[in-house]
Amino acid sequence: MIKKKLMTHGLREKIRKYKKSKIDIADLLKDVLITGEDLSFAYISELNIANEDISNCDFSNSTIKLIANKAKIKNSKFVRTQFVPGSSLRGADCRRSNFFKANLGHIDYSYSDLRGCNMCGTIISFSSRLGYKCKISENVIDLFQKWWDIIPGDPMIDIKVED
Repeated sequence: MIKKKLMTHGLREKIRKYKKSKIDIADLLKDVLITGEDLSFAYISELNIANEDISNCDFSNSTIKLIANKAKIKNSKFVRTQFVPGSSLRGADCRRSNFFKANLGHIDYSYSDLRGCNMCGTIISFSSRLGYKCKISENVIDLFQKWWDIIPGDPMIDIKVED
C-alpha cells in the first residue's frame, strides 16, 4: 500500500491557484490525503481513490473523473458536480453525502450505499447494470411512488429498500 502524504499549506495554495485558472489538479492530488479538503470548483481529470477514506470532502461545482470503488465518501459534497464518463462509485459508502443537481447519469453505482443522501435535482440512471444492489433511503422510494404513480409490489418494478 502506498503511503499518502499529508496536505500542506503550500499544496493547498497551489491547488487554489490551479482551480482559479481552471488547470487540472489531478497530479497535485496523487498520493496525498484529501479527507476533509475543499476541492470545489476544480477540474480533476482522474482521481483514483479506490478503497480509501475521503469523507467530508467538498467537490461542489467540479468536473471530475472519480474512481471510488469501495471507497468511504461519507458526508461529502458533490453539489452541481459533473462526473465525466468512466467515473465509478461501485461499492462506495456515500451515506449522507450531498449530490444536489449532480450529474450521475452514466456512473456505475452498483453495490454503493446512498442512504441519507440529498439527491434533489440529481441526474441519475436507474438501471440494473449501473445500480445493481445499490442501497437508497426509503424516502426516495416513497417519492417515486408518489410522483411516478408506482404501485408498491408491482412485479414490473422491483425496488427494494434495505435498512
